[in-house]
Amino acid sequence: MFGELLKQSSGAGLHNGLLHVQLTYNRTFSALYPHNILRNSERFFVRQLYSCLVKQDAKGITSADIAHHWQMSEDGKVWSFYLRPKVQFHDGSPIHGKAIVDLFNAYRKLHGYKRDLSRLTGIESPQPRVVKFYLNASDIDFALKLADVKYSIQPATQVTKSIAKQKAVIGSGPFTLLEQSDKWLKLGAYEAFHGYRSLTDELTIWHVQSTNGGESYSHKLLSQQSEEDADPILEPTKQLSIEDGCLLAVFNQNAAKKLPTETRRWLSHLIQGEALWKDITNNKVPINLVPVDNFYPFWKPWDSIAGAQSSEVKRLSILIYNHFGLRVCAQAISNVLEKHGIEVEIEEMSIEAYAKLAMSEGFTQDIVLMNLLLDDNLPTSALLAFQSDIALRSCMDAKTSEWLDLSLGKLCADIQSPHYLERLEPIGNYLISEAIAKPLFHHLQSMSFQELFHGVDMTPWGWPDIQQIWLEE
Repeated sequence: MFGELLKQSSGAGLHNGLLHVQLTYNRTFSALYPHNILRNSERFFVRQLYSCLVKQDAKGITSADIAHHWQMSEDGKVWSFYLRPKVQFHDGSPIHGKAIVDLFNAYRKLHGYKRDLSRLTGIESPQPRVVKFYLNASDIDFALKLADVKYSIQPATQVTKSIAKQKAVIGSGPFTLLEQSDKWLKLGAYEAFHGYRSLTDELTIWHVQSTNGGESYSHKLLSQQSEEDADPILEPTKQLSIEDGCLLAVFNQNAAKKLPTETRRWLSHLIQGEALWKDITNNKVPINLVPVDNFYPFWKPWDSIAGAQSSEVKRLSILIYNHFGLRVCAQAISNVLEKHGIEVEIEEMSIEAYAKLAMSEGFTQDIVLMNLLLDDNLPTSALLAFQSDIALRSCMDAKTSEWLDLSLGKLCADIQSPHYLERLEPIGNYLISEAIAKPLFHHLQSMSFQELFHGVDMTPWGWPDIQQIWLEE
């Protein structure tokens, strides 16, 4: 009953002249560190707690953040960043050149960063407000890679110490973390922020258990579709937005018994989004999805060649982590394949165990389901998704990985970020054509909160832009 009252009272209010925003969400959040394994909602909050050296928008345009200026050498191998004076972490310690050097040296040692930073040969800070990155090959838009969520600026000790041993989250962004528990998440505006101070003074996200079985889709303001909304398969109304990310199935090239290409192509056609969506709607599963024919909604539809039916496939294994959308997709795949005499075993694990497996011995299951996420820095986050998503890369054999690394390396050497998406599309099409990856769905996000907040848009993560919420006195 208390949870229902919280949902009904969600919104913004003024208390003693301070603007408080209250929302509800139906699961707790993992530790909000940029190098942690993060879901989409957690990536949103990491963006509120941390800044980067530079910013990038959805069109690939760069702007200043902690660095007020940056420049590239003529050969594209040395990048220099000039830091704002007197910028501080949330604990009051300075963000100077040495702090940046120590942080990126710590990032270089992490599994999820090694491919991204494989060209980085050294970092130095010749003076407190200058940081230089040295590459062994040209990268004409290296600066924009550092606008990604994973390169958020934090104390190096938060990277080198285990998350379990951390005492507090120390960020560098417009909000500080006041409290995180199984009851709520509280953020407060950081008064010493080097950019524009947030209009919201305090944000509270209450954890309210879902009643429909979903783990990410039932909170009142952010993702419920009303009964009056249009059919999700049709063009979305103003209240709905198609998420840029993608739920997809990847055929594991490193499985215990690798499936032949023809078999993968046959299976790809069986588990197309339309067939899965028919099963989902027939079973009245409460989830808002749009069947897709490519990785991202702004890419043209693409499909693989239809493979010959295989009578040898009798059993398949599917791996997912504990994500409602992936669970729904896995069950739909199982139901569809069962009609063709294929028995499916679904294995579910925590996202932490899933990530640990991807970074160590790898997956053994035939099909791995994953959520390929994109952030506000759209072009670069798409590039990094193909380059270093640990689950996607763990499913690729050495030959495919080598081809992908070579293709992305050429792209980075010659192409600027506003053109990344058009150059990445043929790479994505190849993965679909070879039946390595099969995009299934995009999420539908609701904008029902727009009536509660003045002129506030929905962010790419499906949350309102909490920095811009305001109320009249």
